[in-house]
Amino acid sequence: MKRKVVGALGALSLSAVALVGSGTAAQAQGDEAASTGDLQRRGASCQSVSLCLYEHDDYEGKRVVIPARKIVTDLRDLGFDNMASSMANLTHYDVTLYQFAHYSGVRYIAKNGSTDADFTNNDFDNKASSLYWDN
Repeated sequence: MKRKVVGALGALSLSAVALVGSGTAAQAQGDEAASTGDLQRRGASCQSVSLCLYEHDDYEGKRVVIPARKIVTDLRDLGFDNMASSMANLTHYDVTLYQFAHYSGVRYIAKNGSTDADFTNNDFDNKASSLYWDN
């Protein structure tokens, strides 16, 4: 019982921090040992050395392919603002997705070589508005 209460309080406090946007970030969990082929299968039709954002969970719906290191200060320019529900990062770079244009708001970090079939789990569904490539 004590564990459940502590776990619930922890989840509640994390949700509150995410809503306030204090700089905390959700993070995609990648399989470090996965091959590019495995990631491409999990990331559906994403091209190698690209970040792919998908309109729906499980890599479905409209897709935008963003080549590694492409500057994207506003996803409206690509017709994909607040639309991403899943992603595949098949690059060698971590990329930070931001809630608002020009790199502000709540953040979501997509580690290099990672996939995420459902942004809902990270409270980032339909929130991405800009992205920044980390070194």
